[in-house]
Amino acid sequence: MKIKTTLLLFCLFLMSIKFTAQIKVELYKPDVTDESIDLTKSQDITVSDNKPIMSIKLKASGYDAKTTLKVSALGEEYDFLKANADQVFTFKSNLLMNEVTIKHFAEDKTEITADQMTFRLIYKSDDGIKNQPQSLTNNEPSIDDYLAAYLKTFSKLRPKPYGYIDEDDADGYIHLFFDQYGNSLLSTIPQGISNAQYKVHIIYPISSKNPNKTSYSVKQTAGEFSSALLFNNTNILSQVGKLQSGDIYDAFAQRVFILGTSTSDLTFDITATTKGDDNKVSKTVLETYTIKMSPVFHGSFDVGFLQSNLPSPDYSLVQLPNSPDMVVKETNRNPQGVVTIMASCYVSPVVLLEKLFKLKKFRQYQLTGRSFLDDHKFYERIYPTIGVGINNKALENFYYGFNWEIARGFCVFGGWHTGKVNTFEMPGYQANVTPVTADQFEFYKNTKWKTSTAFGVKLDIMIVRNLFGISSLK
Repeated sequence: MKIKTTLLLFCLFLMSIKFTAQIKVELYKPDVTDESIDLTKSQDITVSDNKPIMSIKLKASGYDAKTTLKVSALGEEYDFLKANADQVFTFKSNLLMNEVTIKHFAEDKTEITADQMTFRLIYKSDDGIKNQPQSLTNNEPSIDDYLAAYLKTFSKLRPKPYGYIDEDDADGYIHLFFDQYGNSLLSTIPQGISNAQYKVHIIYPISSKNPNKTSYSVKQTAGEFSSALLFNNTNILSQVGKLQSGDIYDAFAQRVFILGTSTSDLTFDITATTKGDDNKVSKTVLETYTIKMSPVFHGSFDVGFLQSNLPSPDYSLVQLPNSPDMVVKETNRNPQGVVTIMASCYVSPVVLLEKLFKLKKFRQYQLTGRSFLDDHKFYERIYPTIGVGINNKALENFYYGFNWEIARGFCVFGGWHTGKVNTFEMPGYQANVTPVTADQFEFYKNTKWKTSTAFGVKLDIMIVRNLFGISSLK
């Protein structure tokens, strides 16, 4: 009986270990490759200098193949591929002074919250945290200095009319920056581009003694507005002052949020969440912003003024002078001028070739569409086009080829004209010489589909309206 009781207690002990044991993660310090640190739920790890840290090496144990372990920071997330093995995780953003989170997910994808751990890599000198130069007027760090240092890690981050982009970023995110009050940094809220995706950076001061007192979130909301102006909240600055009182801020951190793709005006809230000394949570909406979207066009309709080298002669049976014989007379054999309605598709073969041979990075909407805020280069604006004539039988004349847009709304066209043309194909026939009877004329006169070259110019329909004073096109 005692043996059974002992075995039962031992089994219960093993089960308790199984359900209470947590994962173990070791971090190799970026500046000391052979030194590892056992991570706990929340801790700061000091490094020897303030150089940008883009990669970390971790080793995890205590989880099996049925569960998933993930590491995330600044909006990027990666999976641990193998337990008890060193793995290097490389991020696109500087990890120094930013939170890195490790989460454990069960087989059903629910998070095992007891295993979550968060850490930061900080640089601390003899007189405190020195991640960024200090302000001359007080002991608080400067957000401008932090932002300047952060941007140096993105050597190809460039301002554009629609926001900041990283030219090395294959995903083509557009970056927006805000401070702890919800104010836009570096630029005003730009004109948006439909189908583009935005990454929101919130940069805020923290206290090394209480780094998690205030957290920030971004909530994308529905709605379209006629203006892209900032919506202010009443008394917001005084509210933020109360939420953050009592702490000495000695560093900056940032949170990164990815907004969903939108074709209509995109609106989002910046919210600060603060936990007081009484553990009461307070949420405050700092600002509401709207990005006014400009459309991404997939094609256009134009009026073409072309010259076709495909003749469609007229044939008539006439009597020769001073002779009873009849001959066939041909007229209108010269190249003909035509007016067309043409549709262009904004899929540039030049862009596709550059993409194929990896000569240049493109955002996804640039492959199948065109934004006038982020337009294709001059040499890339070659698009396939097709159309029909409007001064002849539409369904018997088709025009296709490529147009090269030299200026907005003005294109040069080169391609082909396939049409149904008049023919007279009598054996041994010579124009204006061979005698032809009325029966022969009717028998050999016919129509055929033929193709020849065509070239000309195309104008945007709106330009044509203005040129000819047309008030509307029906």
